[in-house]
Order: sequence, then structure tokens, then C-alpha cells
Amino acid sequence: MAGTSRDSWELREESGSLVVEGAEDYGEQLDIKMLLHNEVAGIVPLQLRYVDNQCIYYYLVRGKLSLSGLLEKNKLNYTTAYQLCSDICQCCHQSEKFFLNPDHFLMQPEYIFWNPDVKEFSFCYFPGRQELLGKQMQSLCEYLLTVTDHRDKEGRTFVYGLYDRIREREFYISELDAYLKEYGKERGGGKREGYQSEEMHRGKEDLPPLETDPSKADGAVQTVVETVAGRDSFSSDIRRNSDTRKKLSGKVAATPISKRKKSRKEVFPYYLKNTSKYSYVPERVELDREMLVVGRGLESDVVIPAAQVSWQHARLETGEDGIYLTDLSSVNGVFLNRKRLIKEHPVLCRVGDIVSFADITYLLCTG
Repeated sequence: MAGTSRDSWELREESGSLVVEGAEDYGEQLDIKMLLHNEVAGIVPLQLRYVDNQCIYYYLVRGKLSLSGLLEKNKLNYTTAYQLCSDICQCCHQSEKFFLNPDHFLMQPEYIFWNPDVKEFSFCYFPGRQELLGKQMQSLCEYLLTVTDHRDKEGRTFVYGLYDRIREREFYISELDAYLKEYGKERGGGKREGYQSEEMHRGKEDLPPLETDPSKADGAVQTVVETVAGRDSFSSDIRRNSDTRKKLSGKVAATPISKRKKSRKEVFPYYLKNTSKYSYVPERVELDREMLVVGRGLESDVVIPAAQVSWQHARLETGEDGIYLTDLSSVNGVFLNRKRLIKEHPVLCRVGDIVSFADITYLLCTG
């Protein structure tokens, strides 16, 4: 799918994610915070990344099929139309619990996704899209009319009836609820077994293969995909520098360096130089591994023995374009150039940046 401009922002697909660039930073809004810290049923998982002070939105769609892609080879039948509307209702009702604005859902068919694993549709939530849900639903219905299987009388009647209902009055989600309830009573309930096509029933293993080799995949998207999915993107064994640290292995995950074509030191000769007032912290931290965990605990790769530093405070990772810094839900925060980071969201660092773990500051250097 080609990049699509929406006012000042652009939306495109990249390595299993839907990416929005050029938009405002909504990371401090309550609705986005709720999405970042909760897995909401029916909503495509979201993660934010910051590159050069620009907020980039990543929506995890790996293994999912867009509605438009799904209907390229298959006409819309009653089963799918009913389930789509039912899932829209469920999504909107869920959004109320998490303080989300229904007008911020992307209801275009290319941004609605079918998940073959759980047999349901999911939707992208983006505050930069500010169009009334009713108007979006009318446009969606107009699209559904063009892809409906007119040989399926039940499906045809359902879609045309829905379009008439939405077009004739101001749209509220309660209207869609009522229509589904009325239609279900007349026909003995909606069919929930899912779309009867090979595309919808096949699992992720049947989809075209996607790149997962860390040496080939895009660093930013790889992190997004694995973090949002709730999986550790690293193995469970950290290289230890002492017997004590070996006993604590498994608490913090690390990516085996052997999986990289080149060692991190060869590609990223970076280090952190202590610029704080504290003399008892490491004076120089060599960033000569793919991933380093910074914290007060002995299991950390970089141990900072200071009370203001959390047991596992931050993570430093390699990317093709530099070093990524992540706050591991620390108490006193991780700062880049004196700006506090959002927890669990990697940010790209540049040489000359000031990296702070609580009030302990370091300068990112190279050479």
C-alpha cells in the first residue's frame, strides 16, 4: 500500500506494522496513555517511538488481513457484514471504559484488520484522525455496497438496510446496536462463526513469510512488533561478569550477539561518559553489546549503586541508526537531554546527547 497523506501526517505499511509519521505527539494524552498501558480488545496494539524529537506511531498488524485486502477476491456475505458491525459495536463500547473517543478510529477498509487467530476484526485508534464516526460509518457502508455479494440475499438486505439506517438519521453507536438486535431477532441471531473463506480461516503460519532475522529486519519495527505483542524480544540469558550475576540470570532478557552478522562493537563504537557529580558511579560505560540493562541490581549489565536508581532502570539497545534508550518503568525516570521519557518506549539517541538515569547524567560519545 502506498503512503497516504492525511493533512500533515502520512500513513504507510512497513515490515508488519502500520506507521504514522509527521503527526503531533499525543503521547501525553489520557487516551493514548490508556492504549499504551492496556491491551484493549478489538483495538490494534499501538507503540510510540521517538526519532529526532518526532513522534512515530506503530500499529501491530503482522499476521492480520485488511478488510480491503480480504475482499479483493471474496465478495462480502452476510456472515462477514454482521460480524464486522458487531465488532465495531464491541470496540466502541470497550473504548468508553478506556476514555477513548470513537471519532478517532480509522474506519477506512484498508485500516480495519481481520485477525485469523481469534476470528475477529480490530481497529486502529489515532487522535490525528478527527472525523465524526457517523460520517466514517456512512463512507464504510458505501464501500460495503460495492463489494457485497448480490447473490447473497440475506447479506444484500443487511448491508442496504444498514446504509439506509445510517443515512437517514444522525449516527450513534446505539443505532447500530439496535439494528443488529432487530436484525438478529428477525433472523434468529447473527452468525458468529466467521467468514467462510480460506483467507479468513488460515492462521499466521499460512501467511506470506515476514522477515524476523535481527540482522535483516528493520530495527525500529522489530522492537515495536515484539514489544506490543507482549513478547520479550530477547533471550532469557544475560551474559554475566561474575558468579553472582550468573545466579540471577533469566530475570532480564538479552539478544544473543551470535545472531548478528557483525558484532555491535564493530558497528557501534559508542560509550557513555559520566558527567554527574557522583564519583562512585561508573566513569565510563562501554556500549559494546547489543543490549545492556542499567540498574541498581547486581543482575544488571551496568550496575549503578545509587538509591535513586531502580533495580532495573533502563535499557540501551543497538539499532542500525544508533542507540535506543528505554525507561524500564523506573521510579525516578530516564531522561534524554533533560526530557523525561515515556516508560517502555524506545527513543533514538545521538552522539552528544545527555542521558540521565534519575539525576545521574552521562554524555553519549563515540570513538
